[in-house]
Amino acid sequence: MIWYILIALLMILFTWILFAPVIMQVDTDRQKYRVMLPGVLSAQVVPSEDLFYIRAWIFFIPVKFNPFLVKRKDRVKDTSEKRKKKRRFRGGTRKIRSLLGALHVRRLDLDLDTDDVVLNAWLVPAMAAANRNENIDLRVNFEGNLFMYLDLRTRLGLLLWIFLTKR
Repeated sequence: MIWYILIALLMILFTWILFAPVIMQVDTDRQKYRVMLPGVLSAQVVPSEDLFYIRAWIFFIPVKFNPFLVKRKDRVKDTSEKRKKKRRFRGGTRKIRSLLGALHVRRLDLDLDTDDVVLNAWLVPAMAAANRNENIDLRVNFEGNLFMYLDLRTRLGLLLWIFLTKR
């Protein structure tokens, strides 16, 4: 009986991971860069003296990871290892188009200055044409400001389906 309950809980967790939204938020104004799978995983890049570190919560258990901290392993590498074959990405424009279609932009605010007056002037009509969606607000300024807020959502099950079915 206990095994049935454990298997049922694992199946529910697996289903949740496949169909729950994966949320990616980028806010350059507040320096928040975050990826979440609600209830399962949350990871955030936090600025620090070393540049940044990653703070994550896996099933509400906090984990701190510093990618710049090198752990030394005193083992000798065998130089007679065979060369590994490079794998190439097999997919075409259909798969890339499907992957981009699986990403849903909930909100995008971009305030951009490229420090080139001519390029900024060329970008003004392009940004105005891209602003037809109510969730997207793209602006060009000539004051030196750079700001982006992006809220992007997708589902892991949808991405897995695209990788398995699209050729």
